[in-house]
Amino acid sequence: MSHIVWNNGGVFSQGQIAGGTVVLVRTRPVTTKFVRLDISGIAHVHWINKEKVVKQEPNGRLKKKYHDCHYSNNETFIDENIDLWSSPGLKSILPEGTYELPFSFRLPINSPPSFESAIGSIRYKAKINVDGELDDETERVHRFQVRQLADHNWQPRAIMPFSETARFTTFFPPGNFQIKVEMWHSAFVVNRMNKVRISVTNRSFSVIRLRLCLLEIAVHLGRRQSEPSIFPRSTPREQTIVKKKILEFKSDPTREKEIDYDLFIDVPDFPPTFHTSVIKVEYVLQVKCDIEICEGSSLIKIYRQLLDQKRSCHYSNLLRTLKASGPIVLTSCPIIANYPIDNGFINMLEHDANRNIVRKASTTPSPRLHPAC
Repeated sequence: MSHIVWNNGGVFSQGQIAGGTVVLVRTRPVTTKFVRLDISGIAHVHWINKEKVVKQEPNGRLKKKYHDCHYSNNETFIDENIDLWSSPGLKSILPEGTYELPFSFRLPINSPPSFESAIGSIRYKAKINVDGELDDETERVHRFQVRQLADHNWQPRAIMPFSETARFTTFFPPGNFQIKVEMWHSAFVVNRMNKVRISVTNRSFSVIRLRLCLLEIAVHLGRRQSEPSIFPRSTPREQTIVKKKILEFKSDPTREKEIDYDLFIDVPDFPPTFHTSVIKVEYVLQVKCDIEICEGSSLIKIYRQLLDQKRSCHYSNLLRTLKASGPIVLTSCPIIANYPIDNGFINMLEHDANRNIVRKASTTPSPRLHPAC
């Protein structure tokens, strides 16, 4: 069967010259005019929403019911036709045999990376088109991958320091909690170790547990395909967000008052941050601190007895979550640009010895994060 042998394993980057060889296998002679290769790169989204529809009955009453509303959108990045072979006349007979037809083309500099989600995709395809062929001797569609070599050193949001703080205070039992997440830059480099420092303050007798995760936020922009309601919508474009957890880390429960976590995050090979008119992909670093009220306190035992008398779920009332999150730029090139920062932030990252804290990294090796299964 005819197929395509891609150069570089079928993986290319934007602006690069991509190419390969079309291996055309003919088991019998065929009369044809040309052999052509159609290259396409399309971003496509489609989803269905259950929406309430209002219709007017003959008696004048308005009736409500739910209807399937379709949303879709497309954006084309490359649409190119490459002539591999053409007949010298109107038509010629292509004898049976195996033909190797090389080809090459240049990808646009603004090509986004290949992407797949539940309701959208960015796919690059090559289709062998033989004029006058009606059999199944040719495998029609062949896909290739595009990886974006993103350099975000020119973006202030990527080179500026990352610092997020969250605080929480409880009055019964009394307690004060704080988590602070800091990094040199607001960016993660794929396939590299990225350092994150998390400082936790626990001014109580409660048990705390730290959770860190990196979320992929894919925003899909689509247009409504049908309008069954008698009231037209004012916004033709709608968006749907798809979240996916890339990696996760959970610490052991502890009652320590002050502790620092020095984490080295191994970011897997995911598409970098990119924006198109159809799909936008961004990332969020999320740190949560689960606070569980101490079991040994006599006040807590009285509190639980009161909750049991009211027949309420006391376990959910005795658990609080403190969350600190912020946007992260995912890039494939190391961040070498510096952003003007104050001396206090530099001293923090250089592990100032004057700070009286308990460092977890000094007693146990620093954990390394890997993709969640």
